[in-house]
Amino acid sequence: MKKNVSLLVLLLLAVSECFGQFREVNKLKKDLPLTHDSIQYVNTLNRLGMLMYEQNIDSAFNYAKKARTIAERLGYKAGKADALNVIGIVYDLKGNLQLSLRYYNEAYNLYKELNDTSNVVQGLMNIGLVFNENKEDKKAINFLSGH
Repeated sequence: MKKNVSLLVLLLLAVSECFGQFREVNKLKKDLPLTHDSIQYVNTLNRLGMLMYEQNIDSAFNYAKKARTIAERLGYKAGKADALNVIGIVYDLKGNLQLSLRYYNEAYNLYKELNDTSNVVQGLMNIGLVFNENKEDKKAINFLSGH
């Protein structure tokens, strides 16, 4: 009985999280045309890309490409790095490991330039996981242990 209650609580939390994410996506989509600050616009596109990759990978890719283009035009390195990271996720999920490595590596290098330590760690992890998927265990261990 106790196990069933625990499973029910976990299920309710998961459903609640899904609905919360759905609400956030809808709010971001609604607010996007009203966003006049270019940096905030790029950040919103990147957030949408990150939230959408599990629901609609093509939409995630389109949001990230648009964010990257605008971030490059603005010289906004953090926005470009976030967009490159989402593009890396898309290629990773589509099974194109070479392209995912390329984009993860570009994002990682920008995060290093920006001294964004949490995203540097995320970048190392993403790269390591791609090497792991590709059965390149030594390279995976190198990246997963901090390069």
